[in-house]
Amino acid sequence: GIEHNMMHEWLSAYRCDYMQGYLFGKPMTKEQLSLWWQSANDDSRFDASMVSSIRVSRT
Repeated sequence: GIEHNMMHEWLSAYRCDYMQGYLFGKPMTKEQLSLWWQSANDDSRFDASMVSSIRVSRT
């Protein structure tokens, strides 16, 4: 995942449109993600019900 701004800039320069990592947000539970998703997407482009289909990864 992306942890530093330098990596974000490098990937952006190579037209990487999708990134994830600690730079953008700390790990969260499915419930926390649902709350974040609802509050972060005021434009309604995303449906918070999609969160129910997310698989939790354990490392």
